[in-house]
Amino acid sequence: MSSPSVSVILPVFNAEPFIGCALDSVLRSSLADIEVIVIDDGSTDHSADIAQKRAQTDARVRIKRFSRKGIANALNEGIALASSPVIARMDADDICDPRRFELQLACLRQNPDMAVVSCLVRPVSDASLSAGNRRYVEWVNQSISSEQIARDLYIESPLPHPSVMFRASAVRSLGGYRRYDGPEDYDLWLRMSDAGMKFCKVPAVLLLWRFHHANLTRSDPRYRKNAFLRRKIEHVARQVRRGRLAHGRKIRICGPGLAGKRLEQGLVEAGFPVEGFVDVNPARRSDTCSGLPVWNTAAVGKRDKNRFYFCAVRRWDSWPEIRRLFKERNKTEGIDYLIL
Repeated sequence: MSSPSVSVILPVFNAEPFIGCALDSVLRSSLADIEVIVIDDGSTDHSADIAQKRAQTDARVRIKRFSRKGIANALNEGIALASSPVIARMDADDICDPRRFELQLACLRQNPDMAVVSCLVRPVSDASLSAGNRRYVEWVNQSISSEQIARDLYIESPLPHPSVMFRASAVRSLGGYRRYDGPEDYDLWLRMSDAGMKFCKVPAVLLLWRFHHANLTRSDPRYRKNAFLRRKIEHVARQVRRGRLAHGRKIRICGPGLAGKRLEQGLVEAGFPVEGFVDVNPARRSDTCSGLPVWNTAAVGKRDKNRFYFCAVRRWDSWPEIRRLFKERNKTEGIDYLIL
């Protein structure tokens, strides 16, 4: 018996109000040649029973029950069970567009150099969407090309986890998901990027992405800013070591705030000293930070050809102004500076 075109992995933990609709949306896919692997991660509600009813009426659905292992282990169980060389992620509280798997699979087939394909998303919320989540979704939907995604991975994850489809061999070659005190998807994307793998998106809204009070991204402490920042700094230091960033130039950090200080500490611990800081906020001015000089923006473009700037400014609304500043000083993003 030939393997299905796509294996859909759907982990679930106590998603009784949503899992029925999520599964129904997957099973309505225009690509009928799929298998759906539901990994019940120790649910204490009726999530598994709802999934089992779908399995009784649709042979494409399989359900495996485990004691509580956590999302990373549940996903690895699903990858081990997948029989297709292509795997799509889905969450138990989201809704798939019927065209999603067909369009994403076509994209992977047309672009053999791509390891992961995502799509645009539309947020769904049981309450008013916070300004931060609204801004994040807008940013995610603007990061489309392979080049944009590679750049934006240094900022945060531009790939909503339940929106992705990937080549199973690519993820298996890295040992799958890792369980640690940070977000397992962002960690995987960074490891794939380290390995030279590429990402892209189908430029169409193919997933309704639900935000609610029990949503893991909003409630799990592993997804807080500190976890992202720590993992990001590790990634940046590794890219500097490999010559993919900074390219042997002296390093300056834009933003002498908490993120900038932690970045400086991480780079120094990795063996890459920082020359000093640039404060892009004209209203706040100090002469030193972490024992290093702090310059104003006049320092950018002034006898700094052998300098690389890491911009550790966490305010999203500051980034357009930072990009304008560097463009005016004939600096190229990714070559002369990078926003983190």
